[in-house]
Amino acid sequence: MNGPITLWAYGSNARGDSDATSDFDVLSVADFPVSDTEIVSKLGVRELPLAISRYSWSEVYGMA
Repeated sequence: MNGPITLWAYGSNARGDSDATSDFDVLSVADFPVSDTEIVSKLGVRELPLAISRYSWSEVYGMA
């Protein structure tokens, strides 16, 4: 790891309207590659189906 990793939950689980078929949407922002294993470890989850979106800080600022 080469710096901080910021994680945000979004989607139906974050809104509180998920159902049995919902995955857990996670936005990962870091200026270096972050593995699924690192993200799962930081979230403290094991068996949720995750949908991970990855961006760098420059990409996030560009979208804002």
